Amino acid sequence: MGKPIIFLVDDDKQLLDSLTTQLRAAAFGKQISIETAQTLDEAWDALTIMVHEGDRIGLIVSDWLFPHEQRSNDFLVRVHKKYPGIPLVLLSGYADEASVQQAFEQAGLRAYFRKPWEEEELMSGVEKILISENILQ
Repeated sequence: MGKPIIFLVDDDKQLLDSLTTQLRAAAFGKQISIETAQTLDEAWDALTIMVHEGDRIGLIVSDWLFPHEQRSNDFLVRVHKKYPGIPLVLLSGYADEASVQQAFEQAGLRAYFRKPWEEEELMSGVEKILISENILQ
């Protein structure tokens, strides 16, 4: 089995590139792989394939607001129901308190970070989740 995967879901390609760079530069960066998706449908399809192929998904970090008024709440709940062992993190500059609370309650959200994020805070939060899930030693 390969390295555990951090799966990033956001419609903003520049943000995905920036977050990927930060994760790879983090202290734990050499212990993980990173995959990305820019739509919720693409994310669901890719996740299904990765799980089917036996990849270990260590964490999903998803934006909340997508084009055409799509929100990630349904995606996160769907992931939680089908793959309850995958930790979920919400990263958004637009999510309202009710939506964040709903994601915590219905999708078992592990953390929420606001955009723009503080790199040290986000990397520390991701690392803590990966350690608590025994994904990192």
